[in-house]
Amino acid sequence: SRLADNFFWMGRYSERADATSRLLRCALLRFNPERTSSAMPLLSPLLRTLDTRGQMPGVTSRPDLRLNPEAFEAQLLAAIFDPACAGSLRNTVDHLFRLAIQVRDRTSTDMWRVISNLSDRIAKPTSSLVMLAGDAVGVLNQTLQSLAAFHGLARENMTRAQAWRFIDMGLRIERAVYLCTLLDSTLQLQEAENPSVLELILEVVDSSITYRSRYSLLPQIAAVFDLILLDDKNPRSVLFQFNQLVRHFERLPQEREATKPGSGRAILHDGAARLERGDTRELAALKGNRHESKVGRLIQQTLRDLPKLSDAIAASYFAHSSISRTGREMAS
Repeated sequence: SRLADNFFWMGRYSERADATSRLLRCALLRFNPERTSSAMPLLSPLLRTLDTRGQMPGVTSRPDLRLNPEAFEAQLLAAIFDPACAGSLRNTVDHLFRLAIQVRDRTSTDMWRVISNLSDRIAKPTSSLVMLAGDAVGVLNQTLQSLAAFHGLARENMTRAQAWRFIDMGLRIERAVYLCTLLDSTLQLQEAENPSVLELILEVVDSSITYRSRYSLLPQIAAVFDLILLDDKNPRSVLFQFNQLVRHFERLPQEREATKPGSGRAILHDGAARLERGDTRELAALKGNRHESKVGRLIQQTLRDLPKLSDAIAASYFAHSSISRTGREMAS
């Protein structure tokens, strides 16, 4: 069970690093010291997501950053390189590296090499090196390439035994968490239908090409949310993550209380069924308060379910410890 726990959190931390890198890269690419205040509305969904998930805690409640581009840039760079920041990219990669050490004898040399190189690359620059926003974007690009290599090795080289299954389950849960947080943050924005905002969201979730090839028009809120939330063919959609998790649960040993409402299977099937019934077309007709729409409530319910799902997996399959990695008490 401890080995399964380590692989599960390897999947979660690797996807957390991927999502963090994408969010920070998009923010840095649009960072302009001369027009920081005007760029803030566009960056608002990214910053709110980074705040909610702990990469830049409190950033949305600091209006002074609009007037101080140097301080804002420093906050973005700290979210990448500062090991003292609990949610920074550096901190996340450190967690991933420590887990890789724990399962060193169960992973390939190539996979270990990728994680080791990733850890070295994200190390904080020396005091003699001045790190600018453009330099940081280069580091994030290399980080995303290393994470893609890690995920590719896991997908293509690992046998379809439980180790691979728990890595992928962790990845799917973490991806769904970040997707829902980003969509929820977007709906809280008054100008959520702004094509520039929606293009930014598509870029973060790596779905810009898919959207353009399918719709051939400027991003529209209903279509964008349908693609990212409800499209079961898009590997970057929330529903796709749930469907993959359902397949994994079918291959796992049966939970002790699989039929009860709080079991992992019940949470998963209920969540997938709600997403299947979802319809984003209502967003096109709304001009305000989209956060309280049916789609908004669906996203919020999914965000409440995902931690419960993670806890249910921990209680059923990682029962070697009285305290889970989430810090909650676990049933014996």
